[in-house]
Amino acid sequence: MAAANRCPRWPRPGRPSNPLPPRALQSAAVRSRAPPDPIRPLWAWAFRATATALPAAGRSIQCRACDAGRGTQLHGDTEAGKLYVVATPIGNLRDLSARALDVLRSVSAILAEDTRHSAKLLRSWDIATPLVSHHQHSGARAVDRALRQLNAGKSLALISDAGTPLLHDPGAPLVRAAVQAGIRVVPIPGPSALLAALVGSGFPADTFHFAGFLPSRQGQRLHLLQQLSPLSCALVFYEAPHRLAKTLADLQAVDPDRPAVIARELTKLHETFYRGRPDELLTQLREDPNMARGEMVLIWAPREPGDLSHAPARIETDELLRALVREVSPSAAARIAAKIIRGSARGELYERALKLGAQVKSEGPNPAD
Repeated sequence: MAAANRCPRWPRPGRPSNPLPPRALQSAAVRSRAPPDPIRPLWAWAFRATATALPAAGRSIQCRACDAGRGTQLHGDTEAGKLYVVATPIGNLRDLSARALDVLRSVSAILAEDTRHSAKLLRSWDIATPLVSHHQHSGARAVDRALRQLNAGKSLALISDAGTPLLHDPGAPLVRAAVQAGIRVVPIPGPSALLAALVGSGFPADTFHFAGFLPSRQGQRLHLLQQLSPLSCALVFYEAPHRLAKTLADLQAVDPDRPAVIARELTKLHETFYRGRPDELLTQLREDPNMARGEMVLIWAPREPGDLSHAPARIETDELLRALVREVSPSAAARIAAKIIRGSARGELYERALKLGAQVKSEGPNPAD
């Protein structure tokens, strides 16, 4: 059979496209029984018999879409010249939708945040579409290159390492440029750590505020939490495991009675939800070291309308300034504190920050850092 007569998306002779369920759907027992030879002689023989019969019937081996010669229509649900924003699993590979599979197999190329990470997902589902690196440091040149491909009639899929792209993931400049250029952007919905944590938290989810990752510096983190605390909706954050204890301590300083939920390892084997006030969560963290492992989402409970018991606690001036001077100069600490503590004179705050800064230097590094 001449290679020129085969559709480029058709598998090599002797290799059916999906002889067994993809590795993502196979149990460990099935994978362990698989022979070392990837050709699997029994079904390879049957496939070769079928493949050799097709040319005899006067047909080349082509998929129906290619055989019909439909110009812009490619395979399945995919059309040329479109940018598909595809959600991928956040832990469980079986969460990849059938539509997402169809798109990833059909597009001209897949733009991935980390090609090494995404290659594992594609191998699990026997997807052979080329991967192209596209991350937050790619710059305008990568965006222009993708736009040229789209304008030339190629279809592209944008994915992140896990979950829905653009939700605190790179890709926004490309999508914005595609919209401005008149290129159709097609979202392929699916897994999202943000939404999975929110619906499993037990808090009302009709309105919420997503703030991404909290700042790593304590002073900036306290400032942001104090600004967001008056909001009546649920507050959703991503947080790194090594900063969890510090963040819970900051929640306790800002509003000690406001409950929170930590959703850990969502959709994975060790998925866990921890619930309670910040001090209760800190106690759980001390008792369960696994609580600070893996990927996690932090949800701060919505404030009940008219419930004064949930009014934000006023941060002690010295406590705030001490945290700030560890990260910034006394002048900057006074400026930030003046925005948080209403009615305080900036000059007085600066004088106090100078004294506390001297104490902090004499104490040495913070043991919690």
